Amino acid sequence: MKLRRAIALFLCLLLLAPLTACGKTLTDEEALAILRERIEASYELNEIYFGAGLRTDPYEDNGEAFQYVFVAIDEKYQSVDDLKAATEAVFSATVCGKLYEKAFTGVDDGQVILYARYVEQGGILTADVKYQGIPTARDFLFETAKILENTANYVVFEIERAEHDKPVRIEMTRAADGRWLLNSYTY
Repeated sequence: MKLRRAIALFLCLLLLAPLTACGKTLTDEEALAILRERIEASYELNEIYFGAGLRTDPYEDNGEAFQYVFVAIDEKYQSVDDLKAATEAVFSATVCGKLYEKAFTGVDDGQVILYARYVEQGGILTADVKYQGIPTARDFLFETAKILENTANYVVFEIERAEHDKPVRIEMTRAADGRWLLNSYTY
C-alpha cells in the first residue's frame, strides 16, 4: 500500500513539474529582451491596424463612405487568419479582441460608426481604402525601460518615447502556453 502511494505521489509530482517552470518570474534581462522583441514586432501590426494599412490593387473612387478593394497579391498577409496569427504572436487575447472588433467587424456604438477595415470576399482579403489611418511611428527609448512590477504571469514596464514628455506604461502577460505577450497598445 505504501509503495502505491509513493508511486502515485511520484507521478503527481512528475506531472506538476512542467507547470512550476511556467510560473517562474523573468529576470530583468529576459523581461527587457522580450519587451523589445514584442514592441518591434508590433510596429508592422500598428501600421496595418491603425496606419496606412495593407496595400491594395488600383481602384476608382466609388463616392461612398467605404470602399473595399482587394489587398495587393504581393502583400505578406492575404487573409484574416494570416493577420490574426501575426497579431496573436505579439498581443494578448484581450488586446487581440479589441483589434479584431475594429478591424474585422466594425463598431457602431450609437455615436460613432466605424466600418470594418478588412473583409474577406469570396475568400480574398479586401481593405477599406476610405479608412483614414493615423500616424503610428513610435520611437521607444529602450535604454530608459524600467520594470515596475514583475510576477510569474505579469510584467509592467515604464518606458520613454521620443515623442512624449512623460514615460508610458506597457504591460506584458504570460499566455496559457507560456508565451509573453503585450497587454498594451504600442501605437
